[in-house]
Amino acid sequence: MKRVLVVDDEFGLLEALGDVLAESGYAVSTARNGRDALKRLSEARPDLMLVDYMMPVMDGPAFIKAVQQLDGLGDVPVVMMTAVKAANLPKDLGVVSVLQKPFSIDTLLGVIKQYVG
Repeated sequence: MKRVLVVDDEFGLLEALGDVLAESGYAVSTARNGRDALKRLSEARPDLMLVDYMMPVMDGPAFIKAVQQLDGLGDVPVVMMTAVKAANLPKDLGVVSVLQKPFSIDTLLGVIKQYVG
């Protein structure tokens, strides 16, 4: 079973994504910000990370930079979720894809399947 870490400060979205991914056959871990997500990484290595761009405590870009410096996690694909227009995002985020909020469940599952099967 593939593992997905979902990091978002919006509780409703975090809960909904967790439910949808679990129903689709993924093992799901969730975190409300980047700092909490770093703790989750010590519990289990994900096969893919869905990360919100703007969050309190530690935002998406800071979390991704921290992950890239951890041994054995730099190759985990990261999908950024954001309401920010793609043209306004930094070019060097270190992500494999950007999901523009709001996105459909079909789009989300398609992106996940593309990177982890």
